Amino acid sequence: MELKSIHFYLIKNYFEKIYNLASLSIFKSFLNFKTRTRNRAPPLRQEIKSLALYTSEKITREEKMKYR
Repeated sequence: MELKSIHFYLIKNYFEKIYNLASLSIFKSFLNFKTRTRNRAPPLRQEIKSLALYTSEKITREEKMKYR
């Protein structure tokens, strides 16, 4: 009878650890998602910015080649 209670305790402890780890990782990913979405610019604005940067770099490169 005592062996069963030890097994039950071990199994209970194991599942509690798994549950705690899972809830902690879910909480961490939620916090990470909140900070990522707050700090990141909206996708369209980010895309426009990168496109403008790319074209300005391209124009300056072409001007340098022209006046070489």
